[in-house]
Amino acid sequence: MSDNIRLKTIPGTSQNINIKINQKFDFIEILSLKISQEEVYRRFCSDYGSVIGRVIINRGIGVPNAKVSIFIPIDKEDALDPEIFGLYPFEVVTDKDINGIPYNLLPKVGDKTDDCFTSVGTFPSKREVQDNPEMGEIYCKYYKFTTTTNDSGDYMIFGIPVGSHLMHVDVDLSDIGIYSQKPFNLMDDGASINSFESPTKYKGRNETSTLNQIKTNSPVGVTIIPFWGDVDECEIGITRHDIDLKTTIKPSALFIGSIFSDSEKHSINKKCKASKKLGKVEDLITSEGQIEMIRKTPGGNIERFDKGRSSNR
Repeated sequence: MSDNIRLKTIPGTSQNINIKINQKFDFIEILSLKISQEEVYRRFCSDYGSVIGRVIINRGIGVPNAKVSIFIPIDKEDALDPEIFGLYPFEVVTDKDINGIPYNLLPKVGDKTDDCFTSVGTFPSKREVQDNPEMGEIYCKYYKFTTTTNDSGDYMIFGIPVGSHLMHVDVDLSDIGIYSQKPFNLMDDGASINSFESPTKYKGRNETSTLNQIKTNSPVGVTIIPFWGDVDECEIGITRHDIDLKTTIKPSALFIGSIFSDSEKHSINKKCKASKKLGKVEDLITSEGQIEMIRKTPGGNIERFDKGRSSNR
């Protein structure tokens, strides 16, 4: 039987969690994440730590596939190298590249094969990192503290130098698992129809400067404390930092159906006799109709939720 230590936390709060361990353990569990004993070591005062947290929307729901990083500014030596600086020109987290695109962690255009997905980022693909030595160097040096949230919206970055850092978070609302939003969802919340290619397709950066599907939280200050150390000499523990995107998404569903009937000449007459041609497919006609619905509220009550008339198509 495994010996696990479970750390209790409250989603939506950011705090340092101090750990007092006087026993052997297999895993330290926090949120939906685990840290194994093999991943840590004890020393007088470690020069690294970890940050663990959750990216949330709707005041508490974890966001899958959110991109989180500890921003590392380009150093002076690399800033003098035109090839490296051209690929990573970020001295501060708010800098933009030569095309006016800010520092981001979103997939590069063309990385995905899904026809419904629109890539708008510049983050390098695995192939680019492998084939381009300069990009491989940049990836290992400046993106080494980068991760993606799991299905629960939780993230962990391990081995960060102790001290103050800036975090950056990017979320593409069209690519967050079961919570993914289509343009028509954002239109229902008031976004302009002109901001999208169609009700089911987002525009790219070349077509619009307004990316309604992208939510960014940056810079986010965080102070990393030592993961291990002498309790009498330095504070030890885990840096706990949740990131609230201050965004609310609403669940929705598509209702598709048809209203059709016989034409007047085949309708039931005053004597309630049906025509022999009643129900012939080629003679059926469509019509408008009033859509009336009811729904159950979170409080358990039943309310009307009419959506107006259907179109005559």
